[in-house]
Amino acid sequence: MIPLPPIPTYVAVVFAAFCLLVAAVVVAGVKRIAGAATARRTAIGLVLWLGVTGALGASGVLARYGAPPRFLVVVVPALLFPLWLALTPAADRLLRLTPPGWLVGAQCFRVGVELLLWLLAAHGALASAMTFHGRNFDVLSGLTAPLAAWLAFGRGRWRPRLAVVWNGLALALLLNVVTVGLLSAPTPFRRIVTDPPNTVIVRYPTVWLVALLVPLAFSLHALSLRQLLRGLAPRPGTGA
Repeated sequence: MIPLPPIPTYVAVVFAAFCLLVAAVVVAGVKRIAGAATARRTAIGLVLWLGVTGALGASGVLARYGAPPRFLVVVVPALLFPLWLALTPAADRLLRLTPPGWLVGAQCFRVGVELLLWLLAAHGALASAMTFHGRNFDVLSGLTAPLAAWLAFGRGRWRPRLAVVWNGLALALLLNVVTVGLLSAPTPFRRIVTDPPNTVIVRYPTVWLVALLVPLAFSLHALSLRQLLRGLAPRPGTGA
């Protein structure tokens, strides 16, 4: 079993609070678009998922890195969910009601994620390679998201191609950091050596990085691209 670098209590509290805030904003957004009933089901699903993954991280059961590593029981469903979500008929119905700028601009939450990773690295719980000081440039996605949303759809503009291009570039940055994170975990498949190795994905509350925050970013990209490429986005002035 790989030793886990300590995470200061206040950092863990800030991390957990940020994740819960993000989850609450997701529920609020779903309520605004789809109504209270759908928001209630979304809230129940998030509470159950965060509860189960948080308990797994706190128990230490994920911190066993054999072949296959146990943390895949969290990572695989979390990464497959966005693809499934974007392909459901229910998603199409919601996308016809969702302003396209919302799905782009909402990615600004990634700035908070990157600041949390930097905070973990500052306390020795994460290698600097996983932050914007190293191989992680995902903060650019969060910083440019509001600007991209405004340039593409602000003040009645309609530039879906710009939003598609931005989604593609931001998705590439996200895939980069996820790849670095997985390849720097102390598993038999490790290819990137960092000090310390990436163990935050197997403990509480930082397991929510791969259980909530990364899947949310993927989901927003998948939904936005489907909305734009299939012509589901409501045009300005339609009342959506």
